[in-house]
Amino acid sequence: MEQKCVLCAKEAVIKNDPIRDGYLVNCMNCGRYIIGGKTNDTIAKEHDKEQLQILSRFTKEANTSGRRLILSNDTNSITELLSTDNLTDDILNRFSEKDDPR
Repeated sequence: MEQKCVLCAKEAVIKNDPIRDGYLVNCMNCGRYIIGGKTNDTIAKEHDKEQLQILSRFTKEANTSGRRLILSNDTNSITELLSTDNLTDDILNRFSEKDDPR
């Protein structure tokens, strides 16, 4: 079964995250990121296409820094990311982890 990225709707490899309630996503377009289980179920309903494109851009930027964003409603990461124009070091430190190819 083909899996789709919730941010860009393109093909992605999605695995259960063994550490937290969520998924490890590896998308050819958005890059690698982590999304919370509840967030994965609701993100497309709660955010419009433009907002999802912004999140996609930020996941790509984080990947170029060797980081993987953690998108979760529980940590308010999505709200903060959508309220900024730039992916700052502060945001990266709070809402990402060093990319681990697990």
